[in-house]
Amino acid sequence: MQQPMKDELLFSALYTVFARKWLILASFLLIFVGVLFFISLITPRYDGTSQVLVDLNPRYQVVLFPGFTQPSGRSPAVDPTQNLVEILTNQDMARSVVREFEIDKLVKQRKTESTAMRDVVKRFLVGCVSGLKGIFVSLGIGEPAEEKTEQKWFDEAVEEFVTDWNRIEVEKETSMINVTILGPDPELSKSIATWMVARLDHLVGDMAREKFIKMQSFAQQNMDKSSRELESATAELAAFLEEADPAALEKEQDVLISRRDALQTSLIEARSRSEGASRKLEELYRQMETEQVRVATTAEVEARNPLVNSLKSELQSLEVQLAAIALQLKPDHPTRKELEERIRTTRNYLGAEVEREIQSRTSSEEFNPLYIQTISQLADAIAEAAVSDARLNASLAQQTEVVSRLEQVNSSLIRSENRRTELDRRVLTAESYYLSLKQRAMELEALSRSPEGEFDIKVVDPAFNPDGEEASTPLWNLVAPVALVAGMFFAIFLAFFLEYWRNSYRSPLELEAETGVEVLAMVPRLRRPKS
Repeated sequence: MQQPMKDELLFSALYTVFARKWLILASFLLIFVGVLFFISLITPRYDGTSQVLVDLNPRYQVVLFPGFTQPSGRSPAVDPTQNLVEILTNQDMARSVVREFEIDKLVKQRKTESTAMRDVVKRFLVGCVSGLKGIFVSLGIGEPAEEKTEQKWFDEAVEEFVTDWNRIEVEKETSMINVTILGPDPELSKSIATWMVARLDHLVGDMAREKFIKMQSFAQQNMDKSSRELESATAELAAFLEEADPAALEKEQDVLISRRDALQTSLIEARSRSEGASRKLEELYRQMETEQVRVATTAEVEARNPLVNSLKSELQSLEVQLAAIALQLKPDHPTRKELEERIRTTRNYLGAEVEREIQSRTSSEEFNPLYIQTISQLADAIAEAAVSDARLNASLAQQTEVVSRLEQVNSSLIRSENRRTELDRRVLTAESYYLSLKQRAMELEALSRSPEGEFDIKVVDPAFNPDGEEASTPLWNLVAPVALVAGMFFAIFLAFFLEYWRNSYRSPLELEAETGVEVLAMVPRLRRPKS
């Protein structure tokens, strides 16, 4: 069962090929010749290639910080090759090339005046299309074509250069750029590739200089601002030093410390003297008690005689005055000697008044002339105790005043030191910032005058023609086999496609399989004679 089916399929395929042999041959020739014909209308292009190696120039990699610039290493996120490829393939570069090599005139001459067969055929085809379009325009369909001006020819040349001439790419995993130009002439292609590499280097230098000029201007603006801040900080520091006068505070602090130490010594002496006077006074009172002689106490004397209180108050005042000037004036100073003399006079006066008061208050029965000397000593002890207490109180008051003032001075010095430290830090920061900006501005000025660019561009291979004098496109070694295969495929496909839609019977076997009746004979188709 399988063998007849295979035979039938083979017969059907061979029958289709032989039955449609002229159609297959005509279709093959039509496709093959048509492909070759239209490919021949493509203007030959000659490859001109130049290879350049691109890397970042470390001297020109400048990072702008919030206030100043400083050199930096290469950032891994920066890909200079892609940036340069964009420069090479943009419209500005294309316009520059077209303008430099007058490619618009070449395009215009090729499309309007060239005598080459392919250009003549293309003009004929374009004329046919234009004629059909003119017919439609005359019928009111569509708009008439505008006449091309020089600017339109220029724009057309730019577009053609970008789409057909320009083949610029980066080699994979490298920093190598292949600048390839497909031009109508090998020398022109090489010249354009060489010129584009030189133009790229020039543009990179211009962009770097423009960038550095902007950065220099920015650094100069910040430097002026920093200079004003430095002047302001310096003026504020000078005003603070003049107003606060830390040296005077430190001098006063030293004086107060000396006075505090001297007052501490004086206070010890006054306390010791006061305690000695109190002990002597107590001893005299005990002696009088032993002799059973009742004398007036200090409190009773003060209560009965207001003059005693007045003299003690005067002593207190004089001791305060003496304590205030004792550390400032020398012992032989007239003012100090005068105060000391007034204190001695008041003390003697106080002693005499106390002695008189005690004698006047002592009863005549108890009074014994032998005790006159003891009473005199008692009065002297009371006066000495009054002087000692006055001096002790004066020293304590003076010490309290000096300690309080010393605390104020220390506090003022601490605040002054903190403020001065803050102002010094501000001045140093502003000065360092200004000097950094000044240095960066000088570096940027030098870089802006340098002919080098931000990218280091090295020509590895000058422009050359990889295919020599042979055109790079069209590739006839590839076009001819492709046209042959395409023609054969289309021809066979067309034959089987038409045979598929045929309704007649192609063989007795097909008729028997369709009707189930055995075929007895076949009548061949007879051709009519030509006459």
